Amino acid sequence: MPTLDPAFLLTPPWLKLTPAAQAALRGMLEFAIHKHGEWSVEATAPQISAWVGSESGLGAKSIAAGITELEACTLLKRVRVASRSTAFVITAPLQR
Repeated sequence: MPTLDPAFLLTPPWLKLTPAAQAALRGMLEFAIHKHGEWSVEATAPQISAWVGSESGLGAKSIAAGITELEACTLLKRVRVASRSTAFVITAPLQR
């Protein structure tokens, strides 16, 4: 499982994130798969929101808002992996 780069955790992009966005990113790491040189999570936003929302105690709605925030600040990128499948590529600095 990857972890966030410790140096990144001290930067303004991380510190400016809401607690929901931070929880969403940290929670997604548990489901991340390394493929084609990128870390991705093959799931829809509602699936991730449900999983991470219950684990974090913040709820699915907050995590969904956090995912949107992560996409807006380019720490997460939504991609299509098949005709009906969605994945999110984690673009935040990670380490193994």
